[in-house]
Amino acid sequence: MDAGFLPSTLGDDGDALDGLVIHEAASAPGVVIKCDLLAALRVMQTENGETVRNDRYVFCPHKQDAHSESLLGENVPDRLRSEIEQFFLASVSGTDKQIEFEGWHDSSQALRNIHRAMRTFERKQRAAGL
Repeated sequence: MDAGFLPSTLGDDGDALDGLVIHEAASAPGVVIKCDLLAALRVMQTENGETVRNDRYVFCPHKQDAHSESLLGENVPDRLRSEIEQFFLASVSGTDKQIEFEGWHDSSQALRNIHRAMRTFERKQRAAGL
């Protein structure tokens, strides 16, 4: 697994959307990986007394010879969902952040949320004159 972010997006927490790539290969920081969207884990995050939505988007590397259909979140096995949840719980352990899971979105709902975060990013860029 590799954790990272989705460029040119802006989430409710004021940062780019968080992403997780599920694969067995090693990669390095800064590597861009072409991926297919699997699902999104709905997360409420509390930090410094403020609670915001901070979903985590789950991907797998895109394969050239794979079917053109996108994978659906229902294809993420329960065991893998549990491992992903444990990964994100561990990622905030020892910090002042607390997270609470509110379930999963399938790939189509997750994609709608990503598009909304892209529009938010674009509006902020225009407002800043960039």
